[in-house]
Amino acid sequence: MLRGLMLSIAAVAVLGAPAMGAQENVIVQGAQPQAASDACLRIADAKIRQWKQRRIQRDRTDLLADGTTRKSEFVFTENALYFEVGGDWRAGQVGWSERTTEGAATVAQRMALSDCSMGTTAQEDGGPVTSFTYSQGPKITTTLWISDATGLPVRMEVHQKPDKPDQPVTIAFRYAYGDAVQIPKEAAMGLDARTRRAQAYLTALQLRHAGW
Repeated sequence: MLRGLMLSIAAVAVLGAPAMGAQENVIVQGAQPQAASDACLRIADAKIRQWKQRRIQRDRTDLLADGTTRKSEFVFTENALYFEVGGDWRAGQVGWSERTTEGAATVAQRMALSDCSMGTTAQEDGGPVTSFTYSQGPKITTTLWISDATGLPVRMEVHQKPDKPDQPVTIAFRYAYGDAVQIPKEAAMGLDARTRRAQAYLTALQLRHAGW
């Protein structure tokens, strides 16, 4: 869904990346490259601004065809990644400097944006936001609400025609940035434990090579 946003590490290709272990089964259809409209460029620019934030929190709710829902949470900080799946928190070390993006036109093309249009403006989260609607192939229609003040996405809703029963028909995302991002205690503890294990392993390797 955000194929134009790239990381310099393979484990995290996009902001909603399946590599993290979450149920990230948004269908992405291929499309022929085309010139991006002004609305498409606004959408791509919002995604670029989002990816450049030092702290990002993304709450996701999937609605399946049988009416059941499932939730996941995803937090990026300056030097770490935290993600929650099925009530369990996991963590990894990913620095803010490792996140890279391209220009808006390239991002719009990589996302295969089409039928982009600007909707209405309304008050949300203490300020005006404008809705933008776009398609990504014949099976996905998305509405993205962008803050007029910051140019950042506030929330997003994806409607898709699933190919499999375990794929959601509707996916709702809500975003927070900066000081509004809270790191759950259990997530931070998981990263600390992982860091200690890595340091112990490196120390053991160094001792072996030193002849100890």
